[in-house]
Amino acid sequence: MAPTYVTAQLRPDIAEQLRSGSPTTEAADEVLRVVGERGLQLRPVTPESVIGGVANDALRSTFVVETLGEAEAMELREALQRVDAVEGAYIKQAAAPP
Repeated sequence: MAPTYVTAQLRPDIAEQLRSGSPTTEAADEVLRVVGERGLQLRPVTPESVIGGVANDALRSTFVVETLGEAEAMELREALQRVDAVEGAYIKQAAAPP
């Protein structure tokens, strides 16, 4: 089974907390809880080294979670959409060879 990805656009303040590795608010903790209770891991779409000094909120605020399939991805997306710190959550299938 190919992985399915859930992309989450977070509020910029929450994204910065998660990027720093030390979430300080209940909102950031809630994002981590929703992902973590499913045994999954949230990671930034672009690492800090790629972003450099450019303040690009869209890149800095976008995170991705790899799930085991479409059913798990759909459930996670729905859960993330109920979190106030999440501005949007979307499903993307893994790229398949031609």
